[in-house]
Amino acid sequence: METFATEPAAKRCSMPWALLAIWGAVNFQQGAWVTIVLPLAIAAVARHPSVRLLGHLASVAEAVGVLAPPFLGWLWDRSRRTVQAARTRFMVLAGGVNLLGIALVAMAASPAPLTAGLLLAALGLAALGTASQAEIPFAVEEATLGQASAWVGVGSLVGNAAGLGVAGFVALQSVYAVMAGTVVLGLPAWYAWSRAPRKHTPAPAPSRPEASRLPSSAFWWLFLARMAVLFGQTLLMTFILYYFATVWRLASPEQAAARLALYALGAAALAAFWVGRRSERRSRLWLVAVSSLPMAGATLAFPWVPGPGWAQGLGVAYGLGYGTFLAVDWALALDLRPARGQVGQTLGAWSVAAGLPAIAAPLFGSMVLKAGPPSLAYPLLFAWAGGLMLLGSALVAAATAPWPRWLRRGLKSAVALILLTFARLQLRVHLRAPLTPPPRGLLILANHSHDFDGVFLPPFLYRRLGLHNLGAVASLRLFEPGFLVRRAPGWLKPLVAPIPLAPILRALDLYPIEDSPRVKPLAVWAWELFTLVGDLPLGEAFPTLSVPEKWRRATLSQAARGRERFLAEPVPLRGIAPPYRQVLWEASKTQWEANAEAIAQALAQGQSLYLTPEGHLTRSGRVERLGSMVQRLLPQARAVWLAAMTYDPAPRGRLHLYCRLVPLPSGEELSTALAAHRLLSPTHWLVASLEGVGPSAARNALWTEARRLLAGGWMHDAHAAWGHAPRQQFERTISALVRRGWLRLPRPGWLEVVRPWKDRRFGHVVDMYDWILAQSQETWAARASLEAAPGAPCQDR
Repeated sequence: METFATEPAAKRCSMPWALLAIWGAVNFQQGAWVTIVLPLAIAAVARHPSVRLLGHLASVAEAVGVLAPPFLGWLWDRSRRTVQAARTRFMVLAGGVNLLGIALVAMAASPAPLTAGLLLAALGLAALGTASQAEIPFAVEEATLGQASAWVGVGSLVGNAAGLGVAGFVALQSVYAVMAGTVVLGLPAWYAWSRAPRKHTPAPAPSRPEASRLPSSAFWWLFLARMAVLFGQTLLMTFILYYFATVWRLASPEQAAARLALYALGAAALAAFWVGRRSERRSRLWLVAVSSLPMAGATLAFPWVPGPGWAQGLGVAYGLGYGTFLAVDWALALDLRPARGQVGQTLGAWSVAAGLPAIAAPLFGSMVLKAGPPSLAYPLLFAWAGGLMLLGSALVAAATAPWPRWLRRGLKSAVALILLTFARLQLRVHLRAPLTPPPRGLLILANHSHDFDGVFLPPFLYRRLGLHNLGAVASLRLFEPGFLVRRAPGWLKPLVAPIPLAPILRALDLYPIEDSPRVKPLAVWAWELFTLVGDLPLGEAFPTLSVPEKWRRATLSQAARGRERFLAEPVPLRGIAPPYRQVLWEASKTQWEANAEAIAQALAQGQSLYLTPEGHLTRSGRVERLGSMVQRLLPQARAVWLAAMTYDPAPRGRLHLYCRLVPLPSGEELSTALAAHRLLSPTHWLVASLEGVGPSAARNALWTEARRLLAGGWMHDAHAAWGHAPRQQFERTISALVRRGWLRLPRPGWLEVVRPWKDRRFGHVVDMYDWILAQSQETWAARASLEAAPGAPCQDR
């Protein structure tokens, strides 16, 4: 449970001093490492230091800064559920790892221990930064987030400036000692500040009008904008020292680089302090967009100034923009955070936007600098850096609008290609499709036997048949928080937890619909109730639920994002306490109506839709009762196609999928038509033959029964199942079933069925024999019904 220390609070360190101390310690190292300390450390241990070695080593060290923050944020969120001592141990351990890394770098005599020390120092530094930023929302009121962001920015800039100043003018071994000292002094300041009593949850997503008007995808547009700006900045900061040394040929390039950085960071600190305190009354989006412009202008002009004096003036202009950017981007991330209560993981993901450029920019910059002589390569490098900063400003503008059409189409094409590739690796497809191009406003209705139905068919229609306006109706479960977490492998859960799946699915034209309004997983009920009535104890909302005692005291928000198996178990509506049951039911009905109306409007406006009208996987093999949604959509559709599918699990290797796309004939009842138009696989025909002759039969008698059934089946079924060599296919199917252990050979020339038939790919099926037999019998009954109808078409249509 997310409870906190009950020990008496110590005297609290004020917010400005605490933030300056811990963020100054973190950024002292960040400011000194890449620009000055790392090039000098390489020169001390490598016989032939080079731009390429610097780029590679900086990227290896910074890789930890990308991969670690989401996982460390997840650990921090878990530690917040315990007493203060757990969080203190986290910070002390992080500081210890960082100090150990600094010591290894200081004593390194070759590139190998230097690399190991850099990795440890980066890991400890990432843990310190992640935990420090995740603690702030629990102590800072919403109205002062801008001020807190300003102090974070000022602390970052002061730390960067101090790191550059010390590294530029002090001996290298003394720099290592000062790095360690800042960490040793910063941890007590954090401890004194963090011991004050805390609220049980961070403030909810702010009610600022600016944030409420933005689409749910805004967080990730700003993520990309931040990444573009910091990519450009990393290009500039990584290679500026080499520029001074190789192009301007200064006697002390490290001092010139430090002096330029000090001018820029001094101006940035002033701008961050002034802007951050006033950002509560201004549009933070506007401030972030404008801040990139002076940064880009100074970067683009840098290679054309005549000397260091002019460069320092550009450094001041750059610093004013960078300070504005730092002052508001952290507060803006909290304004738009997509996951309530998962502050550590969310801000860890936000840190990735700074970590990815730190990995890629040095490698990219080293390639640019190899493209020509320094007099031409460096202006090209600065042009790239300035252009990326301008791109960041443009991406902020994109955050205020829905995803543009070109991006949505590119995303859909990429996802369709990935899904089709995956499907081809898992499936062998036998497809019958109309030769005519699909019309607009097309409704495709498919029976639902396996999850591969939706993995293969929609991307096939999109990529192969040119149905580029295709959308799909998907279960509301996919759009709810925790869906990825509950289904991801354990090692991947912390990384996928911050990902907001809902805006991505909507960009892919997926529409949510509730397919089981009265029975849902416990975690889903907990999330819905949390959003409606607040963070109640789980035991109060579900009084009859049998769960461990610690979970009865847990809150709904913790249950909604929990990973325990019982949280994914279905719970009926009647299991909820009466005061809240009616609230949930009314909200579910309102949501269903709104979602249904949006789907119907999309179809009426000409978008094509893929839908499985059963709503869930069939457990019996038969077409289940169709949901009411399909009756609402049929009048809106300009054309209706059926996608009738069956699977053959018997062959070795890939699962065989038989799919027939056919326009819905006028007058045919929908569920009967879906069943009748299914293509039966060889295993379907063989199971039906076994049912006709008994569970133990002679091989020749079984073949005779199979021929009799094939003679009465539709011609396209016989060709799809048996091809031009029916007896050989019959024998191959028997051999496949024997290998699977579903048939055995009691004596020569005889076969015997071994029940039950189990297949891990069909976990929802109790016995595949009954499942396959039910499909065969239902298909033949449906075909007989259609043939008996007046004006029935020819059977081999």
